Amino acid sequence: MKKNGQPIRRLDAARVDFLRDVIAAGEPLIIGRSERGWRKLPRWTPELLAERLGRRSVEVAVSPNELFDYAANHARYELTRMAFDALVQQLLRPSRRKPHLYLMQQPLEPYFPELDQELRMPSFLAKLGVSRQLWLGARGNRTPLHYDTGHNLFSQIHGRKRFMLFDPTESAHLYPYPRESRHRHVSRIDPERPDLRSFPSFSRARARELVLEPGEHLFLPAGFWHHVRSLDVTISVNAWWTPRPASSRGKRAEDPAGARKARDRLRAGPRRRRL
Repeated sequence: MKKNGQPIRRLDAARVDFLRDVIAAGEPLIIGRSERGWRKLPRWTPELLAERLGRRSVEVAVSPNELFDYAANHARYELTRMAFDALVQQLLRPSRRKPHLYLMQQPLEPYFPELDQELRMPSFLAKLGVSRQLWLGARGNRTPLHYDTGHNLFSQIHGRKRFMLFDPTESAHLYPYPRESRHRHVSRIDPERPDLRSFPSFSRARARELVLEPGEHLFLPAGFWHHVRSLDVTISVNAWWTPRPASSRGKRAEDPAGARKARDRLRAGPRRRRL
């Protein structure tokens, strides 16, 4: 694996037009923290949520190690139910003798409506009826290298997460499961500990890395590969949505062709009018 020297672009402008500045870029973007509009995130902590949610039962992923991985057609972790405050207690006081725990992609609106009301969403996504998911995990937890078929707006509320990103053009070097598999969007490679004897082409893949800080958002276009490690006990929320064809939208709507042109411009050289 090679490190791609191109940094992830950052938007720190006072105002961000979600369609023009984010989606149209067609590239991963970090959107800086703000106290205004949808970019403002609540100051949740694990202890605060444990106090508020108490003994509420939640579904938790349980893994024998830090990687919550998948085989071709099944997960390599199990699911169990436990009280929210008990989950937080174990996350804050980990033990090597106990399995790793992760509350993963739990829908906010049906299960945590009081939390969902404290978050705002870009008007474009609100009109689509997009829902958000909650993530709560221990330091060291990892999600495997994979891509999403929809766009992803990932918001970091507490703690830090490190992302390792690969452009869709790198797919030939990333060894996904066969197309007929249930988890064909997941790579067989652990990018932190790659087995180059089994997957030699991975040595030619080019990665970009970033650390997402509390209060920041990451936009990941559909198809971008990403591996994620929690550097602390973390709280995150995200929203996925399916890119819509240009024919179903107006001039300012999401346009895949326009996104490709914008991405080509970004790769050709810096044009910083949006910043």
